[in-house]
Amino acid sequence: MAGIFDVHAHLAHEKYVEEGVTVEEIVDDARNFGVDRIVNVGYNVETSKIVMLQANRINGLYAAVGIHPLEVKFVTDEAYAKIDDYANSKKVLAIGEIGLDYYEKNFNKENQLHGFEMQLKIAKQNNLAVLLHIRDVENNYTAFDDVLKLLDKYDIKRAAVHSFTGNWDIAQKFIKRGYYISISGLITYARKFEELKNVVKNASLNYLVIESDSPHITPEPKKGKLNYPGNLQLTINKITSIKGIEKDEVISSTRVNAQKLFGLLNKKDFL
Repeated sequence: MAGIFDVHAHLAHEKYVEEGVTVEEIVDDARNFGVDRIVNVGYNVETSKIVMLQANRINGLYAAVGIHPLEVKFVTDEAYAKIDDYANSKKVLAIGEIGLDYYEKNFNKENQLHGFEMQLKIAKQNNLAVLLHIRDVENNYTAFDDVLKLLDKYDIKRAAVHSFTGNWDIAQKFIKRGYYISISGLITYARKFEELKNVVKNASLNYLVIESDSPHITPEPKKGKLNYPGNLQLTINKITSIKGIEKDEVISSTRVNAQKLFGLLNKKDFL
């Protein structure tokens, strides 16, 4: 299963440091499982700088820089200037992960909206894709609708909803705008996420991308262990089963979609 494109992983995460695993070792291991392209995603200023530097020195590794919605409360506008600076690095392909998170109690909506808008402006000015974090309480989709309003406001052309957890109705709103639905290891969990399985079943492969979200969301049957990009093969197997198609079709289609998302389609030698 060669040619797998992981559109969202956190290889600068402290959990890997605690395990004594280097980013080079993670990338080499991923290649052994067919994953030869990875977008390494920041979630605050510090990790955004790290993923940018890691991408610059490792072939097949790219970067997304940004401040997570639950991190924006800790920063001033000076932080966004740093994200804008990092966005100019050659192998930074996206601003992310950014968005809105209404799941936690006592969240500051105004603060999150400000941070999201600041970073959408950076994406727009630098012609970069957006990797979206959207989370709400169960059976509530206000965060998704608020994100869509701002994507429309800033006329964002390229975006993917990271580790999608909405229903088919919500998915169609993003697909209608040409955005991608990113499928994580959640799709492998047997007792939950039936709505997500319905999304995968109904959505055209033309609008799906895949992600490990490493070190989080380890697919079954490895749930409970630290996640690595190489485990994406388990997510692919589940998508294949749900849609009744061949693995190669899932891999090739999601790879092309990732290349379109990140503006890489005509940059075959861009490592």
